Order: sequence, then C-alpha cells, then structure tokens
Amino acid sequence: MPGATPGAIPAGGFSEGGETACLLHRVCPGCGRLAGESDARYCSRCGAGLPD
Repeated sequence: MPGATPGAIPAGGFSEGGETACLLHRVCPGCGRLAGESDARYCSRCGAGLPD
C-alpha cells in the first residue's frame, strides 16, 4: 500500500501472518498441520514427530 508504514497494523487491527510463535511446537514440520492437542508428540495427519 502506498504511504503505509512498514510493520504497521492495518486499520482493521489485524496484521497478516500465521499462528503465534508460542504454537510453533505444535506445527508439523512435514505437512504444516497444527496439532489440536497441546501435548501431541506426533502429527495426526502424516505421523511425523512434532518439535520439542
């Protein structure tokens, strides 16, 4: 957007992006699915191990 400040949050109050960083341990490195359970150790879609 012309005249927009880099890194500024748009007027709607939301910025573009994905999930918050505190959920990174729940994102599957194989397929990108977010685990529904906070204590999940494996992806329910592809079976890959989730990060510690």
